[in-house]
Amino acid sequence: MKSVIPLSIDLDNSILLSYYNFKKAFNQKHSIDISNDYNSFKKGLDSFLQTSPNFNSNLLIKNGEVVGTFNTLLLNKDLPEEILDTIVSFIDDDSFLYFIPEVTTLINRWKFSAKKIKTNVVNKELKNSFKKEGFREANISIYFHLKRNNINNKLIRHLIEENIPQQQNLDVELNKELKGNEINEVAHLMTTLLNDILRFDNHEVFNQTPERIQRVVEQHKRSNNNSFHLLLRNKENELIGISIIVFKKENPTSVNQFMTGVLKEYRGLGLPTWMKAYMYDYLQKNYPTIELIKTDCFSGNTPMIHINKKMGFEEAYRTTEMVYENN
Repeated sequence: MKSVIPLSIDLDNSILLSYYNFKKAFNQKHSIDISNDYNSFKKGLDSFLQTSPNFNSNLLIKNGEVVGTFNTLLLNKDLPEEILDTIVSFIDDDSFLYFIPEVTTLINRWKFSAKKIKTNVVNKELKNSFKKEGFREANISIYFHLKRNNINNKLIRHLIEENIPQQQNLDVELNKELKGNEINEVAHLMTTLLNDILRFDNHEVFNQTPERIQRVVEQHKRSNNNSFHLLLRNKENELIGISIIVFKKENPTSVNQFMTGVLKEYRGLGLPTWMKAYMYDYLQKNYPTIELIKTDCFSGNTPMIHINKKMGFEEAYRTTEMVYENN
């Protein structure tokens, strides 16, 4: 017996507990930390749903147990850059195959709800399902994992001692919380860097607003996450580089690092590699429970692929971006 149920904090407790167990199993499979306490998870979910009006989730249930989810998040609503981000998650391929008709129905239901719809898929059958509904393939993303015992500490020590930012008269800040005008600065820099990323398909125009950055910061707080921003500033105090790490506050075992980059005029100096080295040195010294660092980039971003491999990262898996555009 199977069913599709919209996610709500008012669902029967047995369904919410099954959803929590699904999240734990899915996150463990993908090396993502999650609270081991069901009540804390439920409290965080309630807060997230109340403050995320553009988020929608459907639970895919088989014999009373949640085996998959179909999530959507509307970004840049009513703006030229409006896009609906769709995420389909299953524990295993058999569960997905069981729900192909329901997933197809959900795809059809949502594909006209925004100017553009995108999703990232690993499963070949899921990719074919989106293709049949008129989606096209766009960019491929590569997800990298770096285990603690594979960190190139010899390279890190060399980079730290070399201190490239100091050579370029740059100031370094590690902010555990963005404040005041920093949010505006980070939004502007991230918009510039995201639209400048090397990729094969430039269909998406990124627009990181201060309001969106503020919401992300607040979401991390509610989820009991640390969110550290490594910032580089020139002698005019302009923000020219950034790298972000996010991880659980309590006994973290994994870290997500993303948005590592500098403005064009500061490239070719080794600054992104230095920022990664600085972060990994900091994490090893201050968070001994962390065993895994994760990052990702587009397959067309060859400079960042080179940097990741240089730091000791290994490719974990790839996803294909599928896009549907309403003209």
